[in-house]
Amino acid sequence: MTLSANQQQFLTFLGVTGASAVPVAAAASPEVYRRSSVEWAGLRAGIEADLKRLEASILTWGRDQPDLDDLTPHTAPLFAVLDRLDTRLGSSLMTAAEAAEPGAQQQALAEARQAIQDYQGFVSADPLVAALDDNPFLPLTIAATVRQTLATLQARLA
Repeated sequence: MTLSANQQQFLTFLGVTGASAVPVAAAASPEVYRRSSVEWAGLRAGIEADLKRLEASILTWGRDQPDLDDLTPHTAPLFAVLDRLDTRLGSSLMTAAEAAEPGAQQQALAEARQAIQDYQGFVSADPLVAALDDNPFLPLTIAATVRQTLATLQARLA
């Protein structure tokens, strides 16, 4: 049976003998969670900037094509990737950083880990992400950048 120091202390208080604590891995500091939240927000801002540059490139190209209608309404779906790579991770990390109670911090970290899993699945499977990286207008590396950032954040939460 694996017990934390708190569990052992409580069981000892109740008179349970033979229960020994197992060292619990040290949690990352609140500053690590804050920094990770800012890093996620920065990644999202970078993706948004890339998408705006891609949109501008497409629209510039489209203006030179007399047979095409205005492409502006057709570029809105580009930004759907930001709806899926939402702010949940950053919010959860900030909540973990600011949590006064260990239970609240652990809940926030569990939510952050789930968000990372969700994002990893999205980036790996969504055709829009692949199309963005393979577009013929502007070289992008959204999938690789997101995967690398998520791996780094995941390692910090391990």
